[in-house]
Amino acid sequence: MSNFVGLDFLSTRKELGVTGREFQGLKRDTFAAMGKKWHFRYLILHFGAAAPARYGYMKRKGENLSGKARRRSYVGRKERQFKVVDGAAMPLEFSGEGFRLAALLDLRVNSKQARVVLPRKFNLRNPKSRIDMRAELTKVLQPEADEITQVGATAFGRSLDAVYRFKQ
Repeated sequence: MSNFVGLDFLSTRKELGVTGREFQGLKRDTFAAMGKKWHFRYLILHFGAAAPARYGYMKRKGENLSGKARRRSYVGRKERQFKVVDGAAMPLEFSGEGFRLAALLDLRVNSKQARVVLPRKFNLRNPKSRIDMRAELTKVLQPEADEITQVGATAFGRSLDAVYRFKQ
């Protein structure tokens, strides 16, 4: 995931009156909530038909071709092999295997970050191609970042309330 600038709610632990271990736990809970939000809400949008326009994906070979040239291109092979009506509609998946693997949540969280681990399939790349599927898949738009940051602030507040209740 991208770095989020608006994490101002992560104040210093002395201001909050919590121990270092409790503060680490608060940050872990916050980042876990943010990672889950991105995975369950925004990852799926990267595989939709509107994703190329929304996230600015590069054109795939064959999208603007016709006839024999299109049949031999990536888009043409995808249309023939998988009976896809419009091969350009789903640019991040050829067989659907990447989507199935990406749908499984593998979230690794510590007190500094949350990493949503995606399949290695998206790291594979033709050296002659400028298309970077990993960068396309992990792109976060500003409205999405704002919403994820808000989720983080809410999760931080809930975790902090739980710590205060436990201390009483």
